[in-house]
Amino acid sequence: VPRNSTALQAIGYKECLSCLDGGASRAEAIEEIKLRSRQYAKRQRTWFSRYTNAQHLALHTPADFDVLQLVNRILENHTKPPVRHPAVF
Repeated sequence: VPRNSTALQAIGYKECLSCLDGGASRAEAIEEIKLRSRQYAKRQRTWFSRYTNAQHLALHTPADFDVLQLVNRILENHTKPPVRHPAVF
């Protein structure tokens, strides 16, 4: 895969390749991945903040990913006004 391909622009790939090529240490690559992940999360929060009627789901444990429970929660809250939880996305 060419180094300038779109797929290698995803978070983590460029940093790992830099580490393998000797351009960065393992610790530096990890820190860069963490930084880029935080920056991406911030862009997502900013983008989603425009949608005040969006359902923000707190997914922290494997049980939180139960699709049936998620759908039921969304349907139960559908008639209620949206509640914004700025720290939970």
